[in-house]
Amino acid sequence: MKKHTLNLGEFKQYDKIFITAENGIDVENVTSVAFDGEILYIAQPDCLFEYSDGKMKKISVKASKLFSKNGKLYAAIGNSLAEIKKGKAKKVAEFDSPVVDISTGLDNSLWLITEKNLYLMQEGEFTQIVDLPDETVCLAARDNKSKYGETVYIGSSVEGLLSMKGK
Repeated sequence: MKKHTLNLGEFKQYDKIFITAENGIDVENVTSVAFDGEILYIAQPDCLFEYSDGKMKKISVKASKLFSKNGKLYAAIGNSLAEIKKGKAKKVAEFDSPVVDISTGLDNSLWLITEKNLYLMQEGEFTQIVDLPDETVCLAARDNKSKYGETVYIGSSVEGLLSMKGK
Protein backbone atom coordinates (compact mmCIF):
# COMPACT_ATOMS: atom_id res chain seq x y z
CA MET A 1 0.00 0.00 0.00
CA LYS A 2 1.35 3.39 -1.03
CA LYS A 3 1.10 6.35 1.41
CA HIS A 4 0.52 9.87 0.12
CA THR A 5 1.71 13.06 1.78
CA LEU A 6 0.05 16.43 1.41
CA ASN A 7 2.56 19.30 1.53
CA LEU A 8 1.03 22.77 1.70
CA GLY A 9 4.26 24.70 2.19
CA GLU A 10 5.44 26.90 5.04
CA PHE A 11 3.22 28.35 7.75
CA LYS A 12 4.00 31.55 9.59
CA GLN A 13 4.33 31.31 13.33
CA TYR A 14 2.71 34.22 15.11
CA ASP A 15 4.05 35.24 18.49
CA LYS A 16 2.22 37.06 21.24
CA ILE A 17 4.21 39.73 23.00
CA PHE A 18 2.72 41.54 25.95
CA ILE A 19 4.01 45.02 26.61
CA THR A 20 3.25 45.87 30.21
CA ALA A 21 4.33 48.18 33.01
CA GLU A 22 7.33 45.87 33.44
CA ASN A 23 8.59 47.28 30.12
CA GLY A 24 8.59 50.78 31.67
CA ILE A 25 5.41 52.24 30.17
CA ASP A 26 2.19 53.29 31.85
CA VAL A 27 -0.15 51.04 29.87
CA GLU A 28 -3.27 52.95 30.96
CA ASN A 29 -2.00 56.20 29.44
CA VAL A 30 -1.05 55.03 25.94
CA THR A 31 -2.57 57.50 23.47
CA SER A 32 -1.34 56.13 20.14
CA VAL A 33 0.85 53.48 18.49
CA ALA A 34 2.43 53.31 15.02
CA PHE A 35 5.16 51.46 13.16
CA ASP A 36 8.16 52.99 11.45
CA GLY A 37 9.55 50.03 9.56
CA GLU A 38 10.17 47.30 12.15
CA ILE A 39 10.12 49.69 15.13
CA LEU A 40 6.91 50.13 17.14
CA TYR A 41 6.42 53.60 18.60
CA ILE A 42 4.17 54.05 21.64
CA ALA A 43 2.95 57.53 22.64
CA GLN A 44 2.02 58.67 26.12
CA PRO A 45 1.23 62.25 27.19
CA ASP A 46 4.67 62.72 28.77
CA CYS A 47 6.97 60.74 26.43
CA LEU A 48 7.42 58.46 23.45
CA PHE A 49 8.81 54.92 23.44
CA GLU A 50 10.55 52.84 20.78
CA TYR A 51 10.02 49.08 20.96
CA SER A 52 12.40 47.01 18.85
CA ASP A 53 13.99 43.57 19.19
CA GLY A 54 12.30 43.04 22.56
CA LYS A 55 13.76 46.23 24.03
CA MET A 56 11.95 49.38 25.13
CA LYS A 57 13.68 52.76 24.78
CA LYS A 58 12.28 56.01 26.17
CA ILE A 59 12.53 59.10 23.93
CA SER A 60 12.12 62.64 25.24
CA VAL A 61 9.42 63.56 22.71
CA LYS A 62 5.92 64.38 24.02
CA ALA A 63 3.62 63.15 21.24
CA SER A 64 -0.14 62.79 21.67
CA LYS A 65 -0.83 61.05 18.35
CA LEU A 66 1.30 59.01 15.94
CA PHE A 67 0.77 58.38 12.25
CA SER A 68 2.79 56.43 9.70
CA LYS A 69 2.58 57.26 5.99
CA ASN A 70 4.82 56.37 3.03
CA GLY A 71 7.64 55.14 5.23
CA LYS A 72 7.60 58.22 7.47
CA LEU A 73 6.46 58.51 11.08
CA TYR A 74 4.59 61.67 12.09
CA ALA A 75 3.70 62.85 15.59
CA ALA A 76 1.27 65.43 16.92
CA ILE A 77 3.24 67.51 19.42
CA GLY A 78 1.13 70.31 20.87
CA ASN A 79 0.29 72.73 18.05
CA SER A 80 2.78 71.07 15.68
CA LEU A 81 3.05 68.12 13.36
CA ALA A 82 6.56 66.64 13.40
CA GLU A 83 8.37 63.85 11.59
CA ILE A 84 10.14 61.41 13.91
CA LYS A 85 13.56 60.22 12.64
CA LYS A 86 16.01 58.24 14.75
CA GLY A 87 14.30 59.31 17.97
CA LYS A 88 14.29 63.03 17.13
CA ALA A 89 11.37 65.25 16.16
CA LYS A 90 11.59 67.62 13.17
CA LYS A 91 8.72 70.11 12.86
CA VAL A 92 6.75 69.83 9.60
CA ALA A 93 3.91 72.28 10.26
CA GLU A 94 2.63 74.63 12.98
CA PHE A 95 -1.06 75.32 13.71
CA ASP A 96 -3.11 77.77 15.83
CA SER A 97 -4.38 75.05 18.19
CA PRO A 98 -3.31 71.53 19.26
CA VAL A 99 -3.25 68.76 16.64
CA VAL A 100 -5.92 66.17 17.50
CA ASP A 101 -5.78 63.53 14.74
CA ILE A 102 -4.32 62.66 11.34
CA SER A 103 -5.75 60.45 8.59
CA THR A 104 -4.99 59.47 5.02
CA GLY A 105 -7.49 59.05 2.20
CA LEU A 106 -7.68 56.31 -0.42
CA ASP A 107 -5.73 58.55 -2.81
CA ASN A 108 -2.96 59.05 -0.21
CA SER A 109 -4.14 62.56 0.65
CA LEU A 110 -3.17 63.67 4.16
CA TRP A 111 -5.89 65.16 6.38
CA LEU A 112 -5.41 66.68 9.83
CA ILE A 113 -7.67 68.15 12.50
CA THR A 114 -6.77 70.54 15.25
CA GLU A 115 -9.12 71.51 18.05
CA LYS A 116 -10.57 74.18 15.73
CA ASN A 117 -9.98 73.34 12.04
CA LEU A 118 -9.81 70.68 9.35
CA TYR A 119 -6.74 70.77 7.07
CA LEU A 120 -5.70 69.02 3.86
CA MET A 121 -2.09 68.82 2.71
CA GLN A 122 -1.84 70.17 -0.83
CA GLU A 123 1.50 70.55 -2.66
CA GLY A 124 3.43 70.03 0.58
CA GLU A 125 1.48 72.65 2.57
CA PHE A 126 -1.55 72.31 4.85
CA THR A 127 -4.59 74.24 3.65
CA GLN A 128 -7.46 75.00 6.03
CA ILE A 129 -10.66 73.47 4.68
CA VAL A 130 -13.30 74.28 7.30
CA ASP A 131 -13.76 75.40 10.91
CA LEU A 132 -14.80 72.67 13.34
CA PRO A 133 -17.15 72.57 16.32
CA ASP A 134 -15.83 72.21 19.86
CA GLU A 135 -14.36 69.02 21.24
CA THR A 136 -13.27 67.27 18.04
CA VAL A 137 -11.69 63.96 18.98
CA CYS A 138 -11.09 61.83 15.85
CA LEU A 139 -10.87 61.89 12.06
CA ALA A 140 -11.34 59.40 9.21
CA ALA A 141 -10.76 60.34 5.56
CA ARG A 142 -12.06 58.50 2.50
CA ASP A 143 -10.81 60.79 -0.20
CA ASN A 144 -11.17 59.24 -3.65
CA LYS A 145 -12.48 62.04 -5.84
CA SER A 146 -13.25 59.85 -8.85
CA LYS A 147 -15.54 57.51 -6.92
CA TYR A 148 -16.68 59.15 -3.67
CA GLY A 149 -15.75 62.80 -3.77
CA GLU A 150 -13.94 64.21 -0.77
CA THR A 151 -15.55 62.43 2.18
CA VAL A 152 -14.21 63.08 5.65
CA TYR A 153 -15.73 62.04 8.97
CA ILE A 154 -14.99 63.87 12.20
CA GLY A 155 -16.01 62.78 15.67
CA SER A 156 -16.94 65.40 18.25
CA SER A 157 -17.84 64.69 21.86
CA VAL A 158 -20.27 67.64 21.67
CA GLU A 159 -21.73 67.46 18.12
CA GLY A 160 -21.47 63.70 17.46
CA LEU A 161 -20.27 62.29 14.11
CA LEU A 162 -19.96 64.88 11.36
CA SER A 163 -19.29 64.27 7.67
CA MET A 164 -18.09 66.49 4.89
CA LYS A 165 -18.70 65.34 1.35
CA GLY A 166 -17.47 67.35 -1.59
CA LYS A 167 -17.07 71.08 -1.08
